[in-house]
Amino acid sequence: MRTTCENNTLTIYLEGRIDSNNAAETDKEIAEAVAANTDAHLAIDTLVRTDRLLIKDMKTNKVLQIAQEIGRQPVLSFGNSSGDVSMHNYTLYNNRYRSAAFQLIADNDVQDYGNPDKGPELREKWEAMGFTVISMADDWKTIYGEDVVKTGEFHWLEDLAENITPADAAAADEAQTGGIQYVLYLGTNDKDTNKPVFTQAEAMEKAREILIDHFGGYTIQEAHGGWIDGDTEYQEYTLVIYLSDTNEDAVHSAADELIEVFHQSSVSIQTNPTTTEFYG
Repeated sequence: MRTTCENNTLTIYLEGRIDSNNAAETDKEIAEAVAANTDAHLAIDTLVRTDRLLIKDMKTNKVLQIAQEIGRQPVLSFGNSSGDVSMHNYTLYNNRYRSAAFQLIADNDVQDYGNPDKGPELREKWEAMGFTVISMADDWKTIYGEDVVKTGEFHWLEDLAENITPADAAAADEAQTGGIQYVLYLGTNDKDTNKPVFTQAEAMEKAREILIDHFGGYTIQEAHGGWIDGDTEYQEYTLVIYLSDTNEDAVHSAADELIEVFHQSSVSIQTNPTTTEFYG
């Protein structure tokens, strides 16, 4: 990379390329092209880089991948969405060296397909977090070159943009996906009185409302448990909740509300690695 500064305009030239196999954000499965022998690599075997994405490099995963790939805390960080905030914070805080984080806002609708209406809001948000904001409308003399003209229209889904995974991730092995399944065991007896907080129908409806609000969907099974405390036998109507395509923070957030609403001391959560096949 080389830079020039002329007439108060900074120009950055990126030269060469990074081998895609060494890029920190493209961890993909390496496999035998010919799986003739699973015990040894034979002369006829070759290694290929498959289209199966092993990790989504978003949010905190970016920090973990940077630490794994380069083994050092960065001093400069560049990003353009909330998915880069964790990487920025990793760069800025507890750093023995002077560091900086730069956040790009797509607010240029003349040369690109940005949204100028969201520019001020995003600038205020990112600057409050200590990031140096780069505006595509105000700070760039040109984006794609002096002679490049924008044509057509592009309807950018602002609300969904930060949750869109790379194309190769979305296409990776559509028939079979791996992930984590969270199983929650929710009791419905009051933690102090050991008596049901709701009727069974009410308990199911309360849980349904909370899960819809947090995840937009749910799978619930009914179960009945019992135990003896001293000379007294207790029985409890229990809801077994299955959650997939989510994360630990979201599960804990929902569990906090379940504990409060159902007056529980805790909710049992199992975390199970799973492989799902969409057959048919």
